[in-house]
Amino acid sequence: MVICLVANACVLLSSAGRMNMNTKSSTIIFFGSTSHAVCVMCDSGEEETIDHLFFDCAFAKECWATIHIDWDVSLPLLDRFTQAWSAHTIPFFTEAALIAAWELWKVRNDKIFQRKAPSPSIWLSNFKQQCNLQSVRFKDNLRSSFCVWLDAFS
Repeated sequence: MVICLVANACVLLSSAGRMNMNTKSSTIIFFGSTSHAVCVMCDSGEEETIDHLFFDCAFAKECWATIHIDWDVSLPLLDRFTQAWSAHTIPFFTEAALIAAWELWKVRNDKIFQRKAPSPSIWLSNFKQQCNLQSVRFKDNLRSSFCVWLDAFS
């Protein structure tokens, strides 16, 4: 079960923009383009790779820190996810991490396509809203603990 959830998480992260699983060197590619774009979320001048966008970017790091998720970026993606999952005691870690990554992707796209200025507070608001929407699928006891966890973030 855990392997399946971790694999699904990696598939989601790898499918954002047709990325391959070589996260260190894979530039996010859209519509068949192979141009090497720099990250639009930070001023680092770094190439926008899977690792950078979701884990190394200062914006992403700040967002993950807001919900107390720390990633060991020295590990390959699957191992990184497995390690983070095992380090947290929350039974809904996979759901929270996937929603967080999805919201990072959406904030990035809003900046590119709608020229909206990204901010960690906007990301957190979107994250909490999406979590509340997704929590209706949870069993009552899990939903209750998920909502308590979520309410802890301001």
